[in-house]
Amino acid sequence: NMGEGESDGLLRAEAGEGRTKRSTAASHDSYQSLGDARTQSGERVGRGGIQDAPAAMTSRQKLIIIAMFAAIASATACIVYYVIEPEAQKNSAPPPPPPDVNVELFMRLLPNSTAKCIDGSAAGYYFRAPDNTTTDEWVIFLQGGGICTSPTTCQERAFTPLGSSQYWMIYNNNPPPILRNDDDLNPFKNANHIWIPYCSGDAFAGNKTYEDYSLTFNGHEIVKSVVADLLTWGLANASHVLLTGESAGGLGTFFNADAVAEQIRTETNKQDVVIKASPLGGYYFAQEMSDFLGWSQGNYDEDFGLGKARDLQAFFNGVPDASCAAAHPTNLAECFTVGRLLKYIQTPLLIAENLYDPSKIVDELGLEPGKNVTEDELYSGYYAEKVVDSVLIGIANSTAVDKELNGYWLPSCGSHTENLGVGSDVMMNVTVGQGENSWELKTYRDVLWDWYYEMRNIQWRKYDDCNDDFLDGPCNDGC
Repeated sequence: NMGEGESDGLLRAEAGEGRTKRSTAASHDSYQSLGDARTQSGERVGRGGIQDAPAAMTSRQKLIIIAMFAAIASATACIVYYVIEPEAQKNSAPPPPPPDVNVELFMRLLPNSTAKCIDGSAAGYYFRAPDNTTTDEWVIFLQGGGICTSPTTCQERAFTPLGSSQYWMIYNNNPPPILRNDDDLNPFKNANHIWIPYCSGDAFAGNKTYEDYSLTFNGHEIVKSVVADLLTWGLANASHVLLTGESAGGLGTFFNADAVAEQIRTETNKQDVVIKASPLGGYYFAQEMSDFLGWSQGNYDEDFGLGKARDLQAFFNGVPDASCAAAHPTNLAECFTVGRLLKYIQTPLLIAENLYDPSKIVDELGLEPGKNVTEDELYSGYYAEKVVDSVLIGIANSTAVDKELNGYWLPSCGSHTENLGVGSDVMMNVTVGQGENSWELKTYRDVLWDWYYEMRNIQWRKYDDCNDDFLDGPCNDGC
């Protein structure tokens, strides 16, 4: 079933998403290790207290103890600031990280009472301002990590970082490549970096509470509240904003791109802000595409994605894209399957999607690899061709004013999101002109930078044509 847990497939989390975890077992082990170290040093605890204490501490031992207390004090201050007193943050700038701490992104819980995780805990985001510089460029990244589609699986998520901010760490030292400031290959290394953890289980679209189960789904409100908070801290001065995300966050990027753009322009009264979006691995699903069972029975044009969209809309009461909702006021499910939503999105898009994504083909559409090799090849080829057709049709029929700015990057690879994003070296031949030098080998990060800043008058639209057809499976040597 779709999204019945993080490992079940739809929008599943990937290691590259920079997810943070906290384990009570790990904390217990740490304290146990500390106790073992004390015992080994000669301190034995008995009824009379600590006995056989070692000789006076060396200078090195004193420095270690001082450093430990400093770290504890710093962590305590952050916990008070972010967990105990979220109201105190409303009119304050984010505190700087403690000195001598190698930190990438710093957590801020939202004081807005309506922005909640599944368990009702405060949602939030992680931020990092540029080092030794100021910039009006912003990158906002939506984390992925599966969806839940039943009270049982959603209650299970509520006891993890994907359902509760109570399990978040104060720092995120492993952000996605586009939010790294130590990678010279990252074209956005000097931007303001925002990472929105995924704790709503609804692909950042939901707007519903189940009081009987103590479950909250308001991912759309989380994105809206983060943007509102950032507008009070500097986002209002932005000249360029990129919204991106992978897997569930990629789907959430499709769902929220226009809402984010409208919110920023309305609140700042600035219509000239460049706002674009690049979803990674979030193309759930191509239109008029059958799952494997339907395909194997000869039903080649059933709309699997639309059926799933109806289920999700009923469960999460998702907030639809405004243009799509205006076109389909009585059938909002049309707005929650990307193949049908795409033409209504007004924000310029650069879609990054693998043509043989197992998260879709296997985990969602039901192909069982290895049972029948011929069927494996035929159905995978059918899926890849459907994705290409769906993207091309959606782009061609776009209602966006700036539809010529829409692009796509569709490599012939058999992975979910691992090889997508600015950290990937996968290349494709991209047409950049005419004549002898009409193409260049490009990575996604090359294309993203050029597309975003419109460096050349080129429409960045490329799907991998390394095979004559789609039946031979993934063919990009860089995958």
